[in-house]
Amino acid sequence: MMIQCAARTNKSLLIFITVVASFGWTVCVEALGISPSYTEINGVRNGSTVERTIFITRSDTDETQYYSIELQNEGKEFIHFKSNILKFSPGVKKVPLDFSVEPRQAKPKNYTVEILVSPTGKQSTDEFSFLSNISGKINFSVTDKEISDFGVRNISINSLNESPEKLDVSFVGVNSGNVPVTIDDLTLEGILDGSMVFNETIPIVSGLLAPMTNRLFTVPITKFLSPGNYSFKINIQSKGVVVGTATIMKTIGRPVSPLSTTPQSTFSGKIIGLGVIFVILCIGIGFVFRKKFKSTY
Repeated sequence: MMIQCAARTNKSLLIFITVVASFGWTVCVEALGISPSYTEINGVRNGSTVERTIFITRSDTDETQYYSIELQNEGKEFIHFKSNILKFSPGVKKVPLDFSVEPRQAKPKNYTVEILVSPTGKQSTDEFSFLSNISGKINFSVTDKEISDFGVRNISINSLNESPEKLDVSFVGVNSGNVPVTIDDLTLEGILDGSMVFNETIPIVSGLLAPMTNRLFTVPITKFLSPGNYSFKINIQSKGVVVGTATIMKTIGRPVSPLSTTPQSTFSGKIIGLGVIFVILCIGIGFVFRKKFKSTY
């Protein structure tokens, strides 16, 4: 009996698809994905804003498709999307979904909100798709306490493309706390041949770092440096406190090593060497002829 029912269902589905196809519609089965499917944010402070991005992917990229974004469960009022409608244009496989968590007078505790992504009625007219639904979860905890956790990593010095004598300092600011922080400036010391040739404090423009975010900073060095082997000491500061430090060796241009010889001295050495070889050959030849001369007479 169950086999007969299944056969009837498959036959009905086949007839349905055939009828749809006869009207000139395209039939496709759409597969969706969400990445990451689970987002966790710990220690969001009441009154603050934390921004995140997830991505929605699809298997079929031929048609224009629209999806709506809905939220469920307690805490959904604290999550805001830039748009509740997601559009896939032809050829697009992945679309970013930006949202923010903004608790306002929320009860300090954990919240788990479910994201539902569903097809809307606004689809391509020449398409009949079996569009699927997907869901993901956002878990966040709310607190009234201020958490300060900030640091710097990946400090480096890079030569600029237009000139090897011009540099910039780059680093990543990491704010794991729930309060914003500001990076004010960095101090750069340059030591060449054991002597300090410059010591500059460079202000950082737009040094604000939002809570629970990472950001790459790039600071240009305006001073033109002569060729040489430098030792750079970098101190990165926030409100007068050093939050990151590094010492980096960097060669500017193509300086001549003290142990290297010039082309002229190398050429002179070759001449002297050839002369010594010539003298040894002459002595050897003379010795052979002398011995032969004695044996003859």
